[in-house]
Amino acid sequence: MVYKVVDKEKFVELIKSSPHWRVLIRPVSFNPNLISKLPELWQIMEACSVYLRGWTFPMVDNRIAKRINGNDWIGANITSRSDREHWRFYQSGQFIDINEFRENSYPEYLNEIKNRPYTEIPNDFKPSGFLDVTLTLYRVTEIFEFAARLANKGLFKSGIKISIELNGIKDHFLATLDPHRFFTGFYPATSNKLGEPRQYTSQELIANSSRLALETVVWFFNRFSWMDVPTTALEETQRKLLERRL
Repeated sequence: MVYKVVDKEKFVELIKSSPHWRVLIRPVSFNPNLISKLPELWQIMEACSVYLRGWTFPMVDNRIAKRINGNDWIGANITSRSDREHWRFYQSGQFIDINEFRENSYPEYLNEIKNRPYTEIPNDFKPSGFLDVTLTLYRVTEIFEFAARLANKGLFKSGIKISIELNGIKDHFLATLDPHRFFTGFYPATSNKLGEPRQYTSQELIANSSRLALETVVWFFNRFSWMDVPTTALEETQRKLLERRL
């Protein structure tokens, strides 16, 4: 995958106009100078970004000329072949990331998924898109692993708040890109936004990041009306990701 940084005024608006993730990670207590210098922000991002499946979360460009430095924050606008991502990391310890669904780049899969012989998607259902269950598990796991690494740097002594949102998802449905994986059922989103802020202690997050990520994934899937989520199978898939055995 080839990445390039794009500096456009309307870059964020482009992401928000499509179905996307929105992630907010911040300390419970606000200190505008928690991290005293901008170079320290870059050092933290380089140390804490998560590389488990061919690219990092968040994507940190190691080319100095491609990095964005604000008054009290650092960030990047990144375009790949499959999605756009914008993130900022503030001296207060707040991190925000918005990222298009990677599934957006596979529109041809919509009809293929609907025409699979074991599908239970109604013929009259007009999907706006789909969410791959495995990619969703991967992304939420990466988010929690990243947050745990930040916590391990001592940034969240007052506690940490994590908010993960799925935006623009009405009439999206859960599916799998893998045609050989037997995935049945019809699980559509009836709301256009899903998300719930959660608060943890640093110790809780560091010790249990993978479990907390899995609980969050199940929470999202339940909102697609998937109630019998196979948590044991998801846990094994997550373990392979964390051990880089994909």
